[in-house]
This record gives sequence, structure tokens and C-alpha cells, in this order.
Amino acid sequence: MASEKSQRPVVFRASAGRKLAIGFVFLVLLPFLISLPIMVFLRFRHGYVADALTLTVMGVLFAFWMAFLLVHLLAAIRTKVAIDDEAVTLSVPNWRGPTPGFRLVERRLPHDEIKAIETRGEIYKELAVPMLMRSAWLVTKDDGRVKLGYAAEGKHDSALPINRIVETVCERAKVPLKDEGNVYVGSQYKVLVKGEPDADALPEVDDEVYDSLRRRNHTTMVSLAILLIALVVVGFLYDLYRNGFFAPGG
Repeated sequence: MASEKSQRPVVFRASAGRKLAIGFVFLVLLPFLISLPIMVFLRFRHGYVADALTLTVMGVLFAFWMAFLLVHLLAAIRTKVAIDDEAVTLSVPNWRGPTPGFRLVERRLPHDEIKAIETRGEIYKELAVPMLMRSAWLVTKDDGRVKLGYAAEGKHDSALPINRIVETVCERAKVPLKDEGNVYVGSQYKVLVKGEPDADALPEVDDEVYDSLRRRNHTTMVSLAILLIALVVVGFLYDLYRNGFFAPGG
């Protein structure tokens, strides 16, 4: 029985809750995206050129954001990693930095073709806010490399449990886990457009600096969340004030 149980594959997918949440948000916003060209056309037709141009710019930005949401939805639906005692079967996105691509990489790799698992800390920065990600790569004996995915450094990865996948592959395939250190990559959106630079061309970051950035990132994210909540509360109270809610007898 123990031998039969050990042959059973371990399958990793995105949770049903994540798929449902992203899909729901996408479907709720989709009608607005579809209606944007009509709204722009009607404003131009009635002579509201400034409003039409403003709405066009907002529409383009919104369309990019919807495409970003769609690619994450497709990744959540299609991504699958199955590990048994003989091979690793992969259906993973063709990653462009921490953003999944539309293409899917599908491979079945017997354990005797796997040389190692490599992980690397990667630092991305947008608007002076560092984002720390840990990437994981499956390395074959012919030096081929397949990126398994990313996990936010120091946090539970809700998209896919990359850390558990790495541990399971190392255990089943009996291969070493190699830490390739930390590197500064730069803009996530630049990588999305141009592709990830050659690893040898990326500046290395020592562990002390990396840990300092991780603490700074946590503090920054908490501060931004508090600021956002404060702005929402202030806006809500101001709206009540304008409508006379706080006036005597209001």
C-alpha cells in the first residue's frame, strides 16, 4: 500500500477561489470596457472633444489593465504542475518577469533528466517602491531551463505554492536546491515588453541589502494601505459634509 500511495502524483493548481475572484472582477468590468468606444464616439459626435480625449486616454489605460487582468486569469486557469515518482509534468506560462505570458509551456520531464532546482531573489522597482520576488527554475541535464514561477518574497503565494513545488520536486527527483543569490532587474513593465535581461548582465545584490529592502517593502506597503484607507474615509466624510449631513438638524 505504501508503494502504491507513493506513486500517486501531487498536483498543484491555482485555487478555485482565486480563479473565481479574478474571473468575477474581469466579467464585472468587461461591459464598461466594451462600452468605452461608444462613449468616446458619442462625446465626439456631440462636440465634447476635451471630454472625449480624456476618456480616450483613460480607456487606453483601462484596456491595458484589463489585458493584465486577463493574462492572470488565464494563468490561474491553465497552470498545473504534477509531480510523481517518475516525472514532473508542467503546464506553466511563458513568464516575462513576474508577469505570465499568453503562451503556455507544456513539458513532461523524467526525474533522471532534471539536474537541479534554482531559485533567485529578484528586485523590481516601480515609482521608487521595491517589489521583491523569488523565482524558481527547473534545470535539465542539457542545461535547459524552465521557469516554474514566482512567489512574493516572505509572503504566502496565493497564485501557486512555488515553495512547496520546489520542495516536492527536490524530494521526488532527488536533486539539489541551488540559491543563485539576488539580482536587481529594474522595471517590471520594461521586462514585460523587452523580455528578461541575461542573468549575467544583472547587478547582484548582497543578502544584507536584500533583507533591508524586504523590510522597507513591508513598511511601504503597510503605509500605502493606511494612506489609501485614510483617503477613502476623508473623501466619504467630505461628501457627507457637502450634503449637509453634519449641519445642525441635518
